[in-house]
Amino acid sequence: MNLSHDERQVHTMIGGRMDILNFKKFMNAGTWCTYEKNKKIITENENIQKLFYIVDGEGDVKIKDSQIATISKGN
Repeated sequence: MNLSHDERQVHTMIGGRMDILNFKKFMNAGTWCTYEKNKKIITENENIQKLFYIVDGEGDVKIKDSQIATISKGN
């Protein structure tokens, strides 16, 4: 089973701990998204139906406009 370049990158980031077949199923269940810099993705107290995994870049975590953390690729 072939993985795309991006899929191989993610598989490597998670340490290759998932077999290729199940990893491919996992990847096919989701969608790839690219967000603009400073784009708000999740709002506090908002119900979400997505799981996000950062493949490249980083994001700030803020509560009441105060930055409490920065998350980067692999998170």
